[in-house]
Amino acid sequence: MENKMIKKILIYCMIAIVIITGVLSIVFPKEIYSAKTLTSPSTGIIGVIDNGDVVEQKFIADNNYEKIGIYFATMERILTKGKLLITITDENQNVKKQEVKLSKINDNSYYYFKYKFKKNKEYVISIVLENSEYPITMYCIPKEKNTELKINNKEQETMLALSFAYKEESYFNIWYSAMALALLIGYLSMSKKGEE
Repeated sequence: MENKMIKKILIYCMIAIVIITGVLSIVFPKEIYSAKTLTSPSTGIIGVIDNGDVVEQKFIADNNYEKIGIYFATMERILTKGKLLITITDENQNVKKQEVKLSKINDNSYYYFKYKFKKNKEYVISIVLENSEYPITMYCIPKEKNTELKINNKEQETMLALSFAYKEESYFNIWYSAMALALLIGYLSMSKKGEE
């Protein structure tokens, strides 16, 4: 009798795990980063950015992204005061603004924020430093087609090292969970018939 009870508890635990795995695959889809995401600061910088400087990057999104990352450098300083004003404008002149405290910016790291980019649409991202005790900078890469980087309205020969991310649901995990659940339910119904 005890063995049957233990067996049932184990089966119900397995069913719960399978259901949880399937639900998590839907609720928390895998985040995929663009291939251009840099893993080390091996490129140049755009120069020193002081309070009031305006950095503008124009580009065309090559996919439907949900996040954008800017690769900052604080020159080994921990920033505690000041903010970044970040503005994204699409080709229809829709504007989204966001303020970011400099205390959230780490040296040699991407800072990501949410924005829904549409594939093959043009965007301009503008970054302005305000009330900072120290200057900052951003990493850049060689200029690509259909991009334009300006610093205080002066065109540059490079572009910002941007990173993009989108979410992808793992349909394999959902299918696997559904199949495992069906097998467990089948096994349970067979066990009940055997007991009768």
